[in-house]
Amino acid sequence: GEMLRVLKRTVPKAQLTSVEIDDRVITTALRDFGENVTSTKIVHADAKDFVRESGLPQYDAVIVDVYDGSKMPEYFQRAEFYEKVHSLLAPQGMVIVNAKDRQLAHIVGVSLHVAGFRDVVAFPVVGTPSVIIWAVEHDNWGAVSPPLELQVGFARRWEL
Repeated sequence: GEMLRVLKRTVPKAQLTSVEIDDRVITTALRDFGENVTSTKIVHADAKDFVRESGLPQYDAVIVDVYDGSKMPEYFQRAEFYEKVHSLLAPQGMVIVNAKDRQLAHIVGVSLHVAGFRDVVAFPVVGTPSVIIWAVEHDNWGAVSPPLELQVGFARRWEL
C-alpha cells in the first residue's frame, strides 16, 4: 500500500499492476489505502508465476519488493528471475528493487548484471540498512529521469 501511495503521488497518471500472493495483504491494502489502489490492477498471484507466465514486453518499470517475513525468497535473488523481468520491459524500462541490506543488494546487483542490465545503481536509504537498486539498459540514463528522491543531493527520511 505504501509503495502504491508514493507512486500515485509521484506519477498520478501511471497505470499500475500490483501482484500479491497474500489475500490478507490485498484486503489490508484495499481497506487502509483504498484511494491509492482504486485505479490499480491488483492480481492475486505468486509474483514468480506472474512474471514467468506474462507475455509481451509492456512495463515501463517493475518494482521488486518481495519478502517472506524479513527474507527475500531465493528465487527473487537469481538472474533467472531478472532475465524474465528484462523480457517484460518496454524499451527504456527499468527495474527497481528494495533490498533489506547491503549483502542482499550485492547479490541482486550481480544477478541484474547477469540478466542483461548494464547500468545498475544502488542508493542506500538514509538511516536504515535498506538499499534501493535501480537497473536499466546501457545508455538509457539520459532518457530516464530518476524520481526526485533518488536524485543526487536529495535526502529525505521516509516516515512509514
